[in-house]
Order: sequence, then C-alpha cells, then structure tokens
Amino acid sequence: MVSRGRGRKSGSAATWVEELLPEDWQATRVLHDGYFRDSEACALDKWQSWLRSPNRRLALCPPFSELQQGIHCKRQLSFTLERRSVADGFFAPQQSERSLWVDYDFAPPLPQRWSELAPAVPEVMASVVRAMIAAPPPCWRERLHAKVYQLGRVRAHDVSAGPIVAAWVFRLRLLPCFPGTNGIIRVPSDLYLRNRDIELLLGMEPFVHVDWDQDITKPLLEALGVCTRPAGVEKLLERLRALATVSEPKKVVSEIEKHYRALDQALTPEDPQQLEVVRQAFDETPLILTEAYGWARRGEVYLRPSEAYPDPPLIHPVVAELKFWRAIGVAEEPSPHAVLEWLSGLPSGVRLESRELEGVRKALGRFPREVWESVGHWLSVENTWVPVERLRYRVTMQTLVRHQELFTSVKESTANLTVVGATVYSAEPFAVLRDLNSVLEERPAALPKSRSCSRSNFDSESPSWLQESGRMLRRIVVSEDGLQQRCRVGGARMAETVVHCLHGEDELSVVPCIDGQPAGPPAKRDGLWHGRSLFVRPGEAY
Repeated sequence: MVSRGRGRKSGSAATWVEELLPEDWQATRVLHDGYFRDSEACALDKWQSWLRSPNRRLALCPPFSELQQGIHCKRQLSFTLERRSVADGFFAPQQSERSLWVDYDFAPPLPQRWSELAPAVPEVMASVVRAMIAAPPPCWRERLHAKVYQLGRVRAHDVSAGPIVAAWVFRLRLLPCFPGTNGIIRVPSDLYLRNRDIELLLGMEPFVHVDWDQDITKPLLEALGVCTRPAGVEKLLERLRALATVSEPKKVVSEIEKHYRALDQALTPEDPQQLEVVRQAFDETPLILTEAYGWARRGEVYLRPSEAYPDPPLIHPVVAELKFWRAIGVAEEPSPHAVLEWLSGLPSGVRLESRELEGVRKALGRFPREVWESVGHWLSVENTWVPVERLRYRVTMQTLVRHQELFTSVKESTANLTVVGATVYSAEPFAVLRDLNSVLEERPAALPKSRSCSRSNFDSESPSWLQESGRMLRRIVVSEDGLQQRCRVGGARMAETVVHCLHGEDELSVVPCIDGQPAGPPAKRDGLWHGRSLFVRPGEAY
C-alpha cells in the first residue's frame, strides 16, 4: 500500500500520489482519505508518527521493486558493471563463474507513466525526487545501491566492486530532476552541494536548491551524482578567459578572485593532470591578474619583488597567498634571466631616475659579467644606460674622481664600477677600461702672476716639508711593484716642486684634459699641482 504522505493540502493542490501514480494504482493501492482525518480511535498526530516509523509497511515515496538477475560468467558481470559506470573492476573470492545481481528500480509501470507525462509536465521527474526527499531516509537509503553475490556450491559470497548505484538512481542521474538555486530544473551532475570545499563557487555555478540540500538527504544527492567538489577546471578557465577580456578588470576584481579561489580549492598535488591543464592555460593566455590590474602569463609574473628588478609584474595582492600559484610554477621572484630581459628592455642612451636607477645598480652588482656580455649595456657615471662599446674609462670605489664638471661625452664614456668589487673590475671584460683618475689631468688655462713663497709667508709651516716628504717617498719599499714605482716617481716630483702663491685678485683657471685633449670647460681653482709647480693661495691647506 501507498500512503499519501505528509504535506497533502486538503481539497486543493494534488500530492505526489495524484501526480505520479497511475489512476488504477490510486484506486487499489492508495490509502483512503479517511485515514488522514481526526478519529476517536487514533489521534491524527499518532497515526502520522506511526506512518514514519520503521514498523509501518506503507510506501511514503514512489515504491520500489527488487530485481534479481542471474549472471553466468565473470565476463558478463564485468560488462554489466561497466554499463552501470563501475570502472574499477571487481573482486570475486571464489572460482565460480555464476553470480546473482540484486537491484532496485521503481515499480513498473511508473517509469513508463512518467515518460508519457514528461512532454506535458517537464518537471515530472523533479516531483519524483521531491517525493523521495520528503520521505524518511529509511524509505530509500537501503535501496541506493545494487549488490552482487557470487554463487558457490554451499553459500553466496559478496563480490567487491565498489558502490554500484541502483537502477532507479542510475535512471535519475541522466534526467533533469533537480531544481537549482535559480529554480531551473537540471541534471544532478550539473549542480553542486554546499560544503566548505566548494562554497566559493556560489554565484558562479548552479547549486542544489537550499530546501533540498539537507544533511539527511546528502547520501541520496551524492548517489545521484550531485557534485561535492569542482567537477574540473575547464569551466573556471573558460570564465577566466572571458574575464580577461574586460576592459576594466578593477571593476570585476571580486569576481576574478572567486575564480582563483575556486581553482585553489579544485587543484591538488594528487591530480597532476589538472595541474598541467592549468599550467598550460596560463602559459598560452594572459590569465593572471597583476598588481597593476593588467594580465600576464605564468612566466611573466612573480609572487614578490626583487631588489634587482624594481616594479616587476606581481600577482594581485588579494590572491597572492593562494597555494596553487606555486603548484603551477609561478616564480617567487624574478630570475636572473628575467632581470636580464628587463635590463634589455631599457631604452639605450636614456638617463635613469629614482627607483629604476636603484634597481639597475643592484642588478649590475649581482650579475655584472652577464649584463655586460648579454645585455651589452652598462651604467655610466652620468646615470645613463649606454652601450658597452662606447665605454673607455671607469670609476671605482678605489679610484673616485671629481667628474661632474666634465663634458657629457666623457661622462657617458665612463663606466660606473662603484657597484662591483675589485675582483670583478680587475678581470675581463672590465679590465680593458682605464681608470678615469689615471688619465685625467688638470692643466692651467692661464698662469697668474705669482712669486715663489718663502718661509716667511707661512705662519705654521714651511715648503721644506714638501721636499723632505718627497725625498722619503723616493726611498719607499712596498710589496706591490706598481705601487712602489708610482710612489717613488711621485716623491721625486714632490722633492723638485716649487710653490707659487696667489695674491689678491689672482685667479687660477684650469682645463681638465685626457690624452692632451680638453675633457671639460675651464674651471677656477685655488690650488693646482702642475708639473713641478704648486700654485696655492696663502691660507689654503695644501
């Protein structure tokens, strides 16, 4: 017998009984309406409580029939399991070829009636599922899965084949029978159940209607194929491709964030195939939102900045912490190759400013030889990015020289090697450059009237110290031959130097020269050591 069940609205809307059962069934197998009226023999609430107890022998949802089928060989069993979408094979403990398949389906002729109703009533199968969900779980829980027994000579043995959905479940899996959150009836596999792993898809994917998504109904919904986790990454990638075409990503950043977080939930290290799908998609198309609201490919964006690469394209901070970036191989920071590519993109001959200049200096300090040989440019003392073939001189931390007053052409021919150590600039390719201080000399443009300074011109010192210092340097002994030679030559020059004093309006004008050619405009000086003449103004330190 079949009960009309709870939820019947007296005298108005029909219940699932009227909707789903053939008329002849209603006449012979459905309880009379009198059972659902108040009676002195039994209170209605007690009667309805008994209807939902395990003791009742009434169907509170479309009734099932048990189906038994004999299977005569293991090959036939394997074929039957494949038709029921069981792909993992089976284990039969005995050698016997004979098996018994015990299945459950809706009692005939219910499926045929529903098929006839479907063209006129498209939501008929949704009414079937609604009736199942309204019934107590024991009505359907024990009939969710089919069973297989291997028939031996003495007794039957369970065949291990994983969960085998029953025929009625398999039938509903293929039909639109579930309303989503928007009310549209869908195939179960097109919908999602709410859980912590998948809640980020809310608003992006269709979910089971909240009235149907209950804890007691989850076993039924899962057996019917409702998704409990993202079914794949293809849909998310397709939507990201669409979002990447939006002209103003800033306006849809929250929507983009949802898709990234859904990908983060969907991807796991245990699924390398899907990781490769995402990796390939991010390589082929700019799908990664950057901090500057642009789009970049996987190899064009980084998780954090580098001192040697100012303002690199970084992943947008609202999603930079997601673990799947590292899983698909997004670099933590720009690699040496990326830094060299950035330097190669800098415009030649342009003066660098502020943070870009600081990044270039640090990059030169980290990869000096690679920059010189691969990029073919270097930073001049003028902070200009120039081709290396134009560089002839160098300035290091050990050979600093005043260069601000030199001609621009000279400064742009002088490499700034203050960012590298002695072991670097002493080797190729930097060793070919001449130290600017060794080739630069100041020559007097016009000598002022002067006279030799006698001892009486000075209150606290006498030029004699200069000659004595020179004589001492001429005898100096040091371990480095080149240094010793320079010191002795300089000492001989000092010992023979004559000091000349500048008086009153006397002006000393000098011209910086390299290899005898002017390297800068004339400049005023208060002192000059030229040849064996030292020009000074009394009162100045010399």
